[in-house]
Amino acid sequence: MARPQQFSFFGNPARYFGGRLLLGRRKSERPLSSREALHIVFRSVWAIGANSFLAKRNKNEIDRLITSAAARNNIRVYERAIAGNHIHLIIYFKRRKDYCSFARSLTGKIAAHVMNHM
Repeated sequence: MARPQQFSFFGNPARYFGGRLLLGRRKSERPLSSREALHIVFRSVWAIGANSFLAKRNKNEIDRLITSAAARNNIRVYERAIAGNHIHLIIYFKRRKDYCSFARSLTGKIAAHVMNHM
């Protein structure tokens, strides 16, 4: 006699992930609120040793770059914490475009300075 099969309330579970599950679905922007402050973290796998964000030649320059990029892009920086391989920022902005410009320019300038290309 065949053993009875248990029925599932959830149907067949998918045994794959990746592009197949995303077919036909619209890609959307990350939700960003212009009413609340945002906590962001910039991290680098190359920020070790002499390239550390806390290295003597880097810390003050990174702090200056954050201040100047924020001023150029209408970003208010409430808090900042620079660690060896990452930077925490709590920022406020009114327009997504300002945030995108700030993040793009700041990360590029920090990378250029830390990796000695400035």
